[in-house]
Amino acid sequence: TDAILPEKEQIPRERYRQGDRIRAFILDVELSAKGPQIVLSRTHPGLLVKLFEQEVPEIYEGIVEVKGAAREPGGRAKFAVVSHDRDVDPVGACVGMRGTRVQAVVQELRGEKIDIVPWTADPAEYVCRALAPAKVSKIIMDEDERAMEVIVPDDQLSLAIG
Repeated sequence: TDAILPEKEQIPRERYRQGDRIRAFILDVELSAKGPQIVLSRTHPGLLVKLFEQEVPEIYEGIVEVKGAAREPGGRAKFAVVSHDRDVDPVGACVGMRGTRVQAVVQELRGEKIDIVPWTADPAEYVCRALAPAKVSKIIMDEDERAMEVIVPDDQLSLAIG
């Protein structure tokens, strides 16, 4: 069985050599005349989730649940988690002692910055947490379009974008 890693599924500026061992997300299995062909991805948010599952026993065991993951591959990622045990801090579990758990994932993703956000069911509060440390001054919600307009002070704009 062959596996391919299309260019659009590669992290920008990441180079591979024959014989390199890399971790990737199985995006698809295509049946061809030669047999099944596995399509891999290094950019899919599912890769981030699976890497954290391997590094964080609390996620693997279901104590901490991943509620969402978004990436700009090679740049930054946001990762939302919630704990089903009030004695377990979901962000702390993902970071690990001295950052060892999150650093293992960052290293696998070649330095991609990862923000771990505590998830909440309140969309406005969730957006505020995701944009921290920027201070949100106003949120305009359009529930029909499932969209929000978030307003931050000018001096906080670079924090919100980053």
